[in-house]
Amino acid sequence: MLFGLQFPFYRRTSSGMENPYWSSKGQTHPVSVDQIRRLSFEIANIVAASGELASHGPDIDERDNKTPWESRIFKLHHELAETVLCEKLLQLALLVRTFDDVALGSAKADQYKQHAERTSGKDEIGCLTVAGQDVDFGLREACNKIIHAQEIRAVYDDAIEFSGDDMISRRWFCDGQVELKGAQQNKKTWEASVYIFDFIETVLERVEFAL
Repeated sequence: MLFGLQFPFYRRTSSGMENPYWSSKGQTHPVSVDQIRRLSFEIANIVAASGELASHGPDIDERDNKTPWESRIFKLHHELAETVLCEKLLQLALLVRTFDDVALGSAKADQYKQHAERTSGKDEIGCLTVAGQDVDFGLREACNKIIHAQEIRAVYDDAIEFSGDDMISRRWFCDGQVELKGAQQNKKTWEASVYIFDFIETVLERVEFAL
C-alpha cells in the first residue's frame, strides 16, 4: 500500500513521448505502509529475541564439566542486534514522519489530525527533557528525535547463570529502551528515552489511517 503517486517514467501521445516532469506535478513521496509494518515487525523481533536468547543460559561442556558452551546464535545476535536495531529505527522514523506529512497535506487532513491526536502516544512511548526540563513527547517528536539524534544507544539488562555458587555466565540483552541525545539549533541540549514496544504499537495504530 503506497501513499503518494507512482513515478510516471513516460507517457505516449500521438506525437511520441511526453516529458514525465509535467505529469508528476503535485506528486508526494511514495510511502509504503507495508514497509512501515515490516520494519515494525523486524524491530520488535530484535528486542524480543534479545531477552529470549539471553534467558537460555550456556550449557556446561560435558568434556570437563566446567567450560560453558555459548550458542552461536546468541553470539551473532549480540554482535549485530544494536547496529541493526538502530538502522531500522532510523528508517522507520523517516517513513512515519513522511507518512505524517503526506497525510497532513491530503484531502483528509482534518480527519487525520483527529486520528493523530488519538494516537499521539504522549506520555506512553518515552520521555524527553530539553535543557533539563520535561517536555511532552509524542510520536512525531519521537521520530524527529530519532532522526536528529547525535548519540543513540540501546539500554541493557543482564541475565546471570550460576552453577552452584559459581557464576558461569553474565549475558547482556536489550531491555526495550533506546536512549537518544542531541542539541537543538538554539544550542539547547536534549535527552530522550524511547520505549520500543510502546513506540511500535503507536506507529502501527497511526498508520491504520487510510487516505
